[in-house]
Amino acid sequence: SSRGSQSSSALSISSVGVRGAGLAELGGGGAGMQSRGGGKPPPGQPKPVKKLGAATKLQGSAPTVFRKMFERNDLPVSVSHEGTQNGVRWKGPLDSYDEAELLHLCPIFFDGLREP
Repeated sequence: SSRGSQSSSALSISSVGVRGAGLAELGGGGAGMQSRGGGKPPPGQPKPVKKLGAATKLQGSAPTVFRKMFERNDLPVSVSHEGTQNGVRWKGPLDSYDEAELLHLCPIFFDGLREP
């Protein structure tokens, strides 16, 4: 059928296979439409409590080695608060650190990636 012959209350969604069904048949439109979640509960009823799933619960974890060393100021880096972005600034020239010291710091920095 052509688009001009469809009524204004018809829905034509070919990607999901619904074609030409009226809004009343799909449960939409009109003043009697019920809310399907996300809306306010009717007056006099308590608000439903959302339960958090295991993936959204805050997980308590012990402080990492990175956090301990950073708070004690044992790392040769500091956080640079410039504008709207935070960055990492080395406390001295990077060339002044030998390879052994950088290899020692590498696992500590990777441990810091686990920080929330």
